[in-house]
Amino acid sequence: MLGTVLFAISIAMDIFENKDSSVLNLLGLRTMSEGVINLAFLLKMDDDDLWEQFRDYGIGQAKLNVLKLHEKTEHPYYIPFDDIERIANEDRWEEFSIVDVGDPPMLGKLVPQFEI
Repeated sequence: MLGTVLFAISIAMDIFENKDSSVLNLLGLRTMSEGVINLAFLLKMDDDDLWEQFRDYGIGQAKLNVLKLHEKTEHPYYIPFDDIERIANEDRWEEFSIVDVGDPPMLGKLVPQFEI
């Protein structure tokens, strides 16, 4: 949760510093909105398992990026490889993290299940 809040603050600072680039500002506002929506949903559900699934999904996505970047000989300058690797190894070594390439875990709680 703290990471999402700090990321939103960083985006807000960029928006206020770069008032000329309206497209980037709109993308920044969208990213901040998604963070607020995710946090509001997790707080409303108040489910420890859901929080853990959300965190594991994010760590899995970071690990997926690390694995893709390991294949490249040169990393793009705009991707902080060390930071992504640190996130992927934050709770446990990336070797023990599961990469789930399916839907985010909370999607089943948002989308009603219909029988056909």
